[in-house]
Amino acid sequence: MIIPYSTDTPLYHWPIVTGSVIAINVIAFFTITIGVLSGSLSFEDIQWLMLMPDQINPLQWITSLFIHAHIAHLISNMFFLFVFGLIVEGKAGSLRFSAIFFGVGIAVAAITQVGLYVTGSEIPGVGASAAIAGLMMVALLFAPENEVYWLLFVWRIDTPIAVFSMYFIALDVLGVAISGFEVTAATGHVLGATLGFLAGAYLLRTDQVDCEGWDAVSRNDWLKQYPILYSDKQRQRDKTRTVDDFDPVTSALALEGGDVENAVRYGSTTIPEVAKSYQEDRKKRQEKRKLQRGKQQRKYKRVHQTVAEQLTLKCQADPEFNRMAFVFRESLKAGNMIEAQRQFRALDSAKLIHGIAEQTLIAFAKQLGKANQWTDAIRPLMVLIEKQGPMMDEGRITLAQIQAKVMKRSDLAIKTLEQIESPPPPSEPNQPVVVPEVIRRRDELLCKFKQTV
Repeated sequence: MIIPYSTDTPLYHWPIVTGSVIAINVIAFFTITIGVLSGSLSFEDIQWLMLMPDQINPLQWITSLFIHAHIAHLISNMFFLFVFGLIVEGKAGSLRFSAIFFGVGIAVAAITQVGLYVTGSEIPGVGASAAIAGLMMVALLFAPENEVYWLLFVWRIDTPIAVFSMYFIALDVLGVAISGFEVTAATGHVLGATLGFLAGAYLLRTDQVDCEGWDAVSRNDWLKQYPILYSDKQRQRDKTRTVDDFDPVTSALALEGGDVENAVRYGSTTIPEVAKSYQEDRKKRQEKRKLQRGKQQRKYKRVHQTVAEQLTLKCQADPEFNRMAFVFRESLKAGNMIEAQRQFRALDSAKLIHGIAEQTLIAFAKQLGKANQWTDAIRPLMVLIEKQGPMMDEGRITLAQIQAKVMKRSDLAIKTLEQIESPPPPSEPNQPVVVPEVIRRRDELLCKFKQTV
């Protein structure tokens, strides 16, 4: 038996309805089972809850979703419901998830009961597997490249949602073909998957769900040609989006020696405002300490937060920061530089970029460098410098190299390198002087760049 148990899909809503449906199913199963085993319930007492083939009863279209034939049927359905309910409700929210789950489940139950009645079948229908098949198809549209974690006996396996979902849908399509298109469980699964696909496509087409560019349509341009998946409004929005069309690499490589317009735009000719504030704050603290000399000292040490540190904490406290930063880090981790750049610009526009960790910023700049997008790397390096953290000087070294080699502005590179302060001399005269690596690199580059000015 294949048991899915988790996923790595980013989620934005609590799975309240998913958990409630699972709880109701489990309670209903064990209540009925205990009643049957104890003799207090018979088949006639519970058949009104199933899809009976000899009648058309709309009430059974709902109740049959909470009835299961045996314990293996219950366990399998509930694990599948947990994982794919987690994905769909986590992205679409409880209201839309409820509409999809119950809408697909009730519609398939109605079609199935009519089919059983017309064909004269004697086997009742139970279970929520058709609704779950619909959720699997919605999850395929919302997060095709994310992983489903599942167990096969004692082996733990990770599989992309697209592969996992299509495998089971393909098995159901094969089952329908083998049965000669009779009314079977496989038929219900295929109907549920079809309705789920339509529901998921509608939510994406109308922008009711934001999958941060990871949905199947956004990741595959060839799907955008189908009106059922991509609306005219979305196409028009793509045409008017000019932010992504600017190519800073081409612009920077076209610079000549005396043209500083782009350098000013990139913030390379001025000291960042955050850095100015930090310097002013440090001068104020130094003056205050001079005035307090000779006075009674405090018994505790006051922890001072710099302006840069306060800005970082302010960004990280924003409600939108965690979600945007998570998508940025995951895109960078997955090597999806297009989405990483889009999220970086979104964070920057929202004035939340200073909340990103220094290690993430330097990793982002290095990845852009590997793609020869050096001028795209200027902004994350400037943010790194503005944060005034331990990796500030490393960011200045890299920025100076870009200014000299890409922008052909050795004068700017020299100014950037001169901002790196040398460590204070040793307190004891005979103590050996240890030159930090960043100072050694600074001196080498200064010597090299001054020869070209």
